[in-house]
Amino acid sequence: VSALVATAKADGRATTKALRDELRTYGNANGTTKLKALIASLPKVGRTGADGERIPHLDANGGPVGAPSVSQQTQEMAMADLSPDARKEYEKIRATVAANRGANGVVKGY
Repeated sequence: VSALVATAKADGRATTKALRDELRTYGNANGTTKLKALIASLPKVGRTGADGERIPHLDANGGPVGAPSVSQQTQEMAMADLSPDARKEYEKIRATVAANRGANGVVKGY
């Protein structure tokens, strides 16, 4: 149990002493199999790599690294009710508009 908790601490899943104490208590009461499952469900909050380099958890806009931007999420929500044919038509129009966009961001021909 102690080795699992130590591994969880090193992985950034058990960051506080109180949480590690709770994990030890849980592991002693329920066994290592259930403790492993619980530790696997905990978020990984560590922001340093194995060599000590800092790993950013937020991008330049303040969103989680790797997550779609707010505008992309909004667009996906708006397109959620579209049929596959309507979605293809939208993507075709969007590609045409992107191809006709000038260097200053203005769409030619509109």
